[in-house]
Amino acid sequence: RDLHSFPTRRSSDLADGGNWSTTIVLTNTTTADLTGALTFRTSIAGGGGATVPWNLAFLDNASTSTFSIPAGSTVFFQTPGTAADVAQGYAALTADAGVEGYAIFTSRATAKVQDGTAPAVTASNRLLVPFDNASGLVTALAIANPNDGAESVSVNLRTADGATSSGTAIDLPAQGHIAVVMPTLFPETAGKRGLAEFYVSSGSIAFIALRFSDGGAFASAPAYFENGNPIITNG
Repeated sequence: RDLHSFPTRRSSDLADGGNWSTTIVLTNTTTADLTGALTFRTSIAGGGGATVPWNLAFLDNASTSTFSIPAGSTVFFQTPGTAADVAQGYAALTADAGVEGYAIFTSRATAKVQDGTAPAVTASNRLLVPFDNASGLVTALAIANPNDGAESVSVNLRTADGATSSGTAIDLPAQGHIAVVMPTLFPETAGKRGLAEFYVSSGSIAFIALRFSDGGAFASAPAYFENGNPIITNG
């Protein structure tokens, strides 16, 4: 099969400004030169998850509307992070099959620079996210709806003590995006650890999770992209 006939579509969360910057890392894992394109959307403050196109600048002034990655090589796109206020959103990657990518989030809000990573992911209709909001830790979520129609995201929760519940559904507009800490969205997870399940009846969603300590350090947390019926039932 011709590699160039089967583009992949993935997305990754982004933050820039307010002591944050993001580096997008894309790798050509094949022996052929491959092409791709990045588009960006940023959340509207108070917009309930609505986004608008984001004309995001990069330090190397490289074009993101179309680019080529030589065989067996990697390209980097780094945001400047110099704006006074943080802007959040997501990047949508359309690329030839064989292009893999991830994002590095950098925070300079403390005396030490902190980095965390998240893979560029293909949207799915169901995701499992372990969370840890205990002992001075908190899990933050960024959820994107890459579809042209609105999505209602259902949520099931199971805490480490075995208790299950249904979290408040998340309504995302077309091409919408939200970023929030879990206890704000789901108060029943405050001070607790467990597993969250997010799913849509049709369409798809994309997700990243980060775990923050009360000292400002953070690390990426896994999100498991699944399909099929939910596995957490509300008892």
